Amino acid sequence: GTGSLNLEQFCNYVCDVRVQAYFRKIGLNVEKDNAAALFALIDLDANGTIELEEFVEGCAQFVGSARQLDIARLRKENQQIARQLRDLRHVIESSIRVGDSGDASIVAKPLEIPPP
Repeated sequence: GTGSLNLEQFCNYVCDVRVQAYFRKIGLNVEKDNAAALFALIDLDANGTIELEEFVEGCAQFVGSARQLDIARLRKENQQIARQLRDLRHVIESSIRVGDSGDASIVAKPLEIPPP
């Protein structure tokens, strides 16, 4: 082979019970119905093929204790981003005034955006 797999080839390999057993052994539950999602995550350069190095690096990000730490870090970052978006929405809403005629105008005051 060429040392790389496209999505169709990857999905075909995932149907093999031996390949599924390998994935389970390294802590991943991969079946035909979630193979495309895994392929997209492993295809690090998003070129539509997975090279051997991408496969190893991609699988490594989903297994072991580092995975749990990464998930916790991403969850915290998502919470911070959500809070910042809520704060920004509040700032924007407080700087827009809707008149009696339904026309919106921006209130002439400096925006105070809270620090992250």
